[in-house]
Amino acid sequence: MFVGLLLLIYGPAFLSFTLSSGEYALLIRPFIAGGMPAPSIIPAIHAKGLDLNAIITAMNFSVALMYVGVVAGIEIVNRSAPLRTTMLASAVEGWRDQTIADDVRSHSILLIVMSLLLLLTAPAPGRRT
Repeated sequence: MFVGLLLLIYGPAFLSFTLSSGEYALLIRPFIAGGMPAPSIIPAIHAKGLDLNAIITAMNFSVALMYVGVVAGIEIVNRSAPLRTTMLASAVEGWRDQTIADDVRSHSILLIVMSLLLLLTAPAPGRRT
């Protein structure tokens, strides 16, 4: 499911960039009234005289390496914890028969962590975002 979501999120944008050889918003440009300004990275690539084909090849390799790493990580966990994998398989198989219930543990640690993250990510008062 995780790999499928990665493909759904990154796939269209990455495919658009690869097929258009880095030309900005090639696939959505006909649908945008007035157009969008190109990001600063494309003119910077052309100004430095970098090889765009080499950049696209490196991006293809890095995305493929990411997917291989995700799949390898999933397989390593599945093989290193066979009991957990068996429990997961039986839970998925009988998901219709299980009732929805919360565990009896306290959620105070989770609430503390969430509150701390909220405070750390909130913008400072008086500062514009």
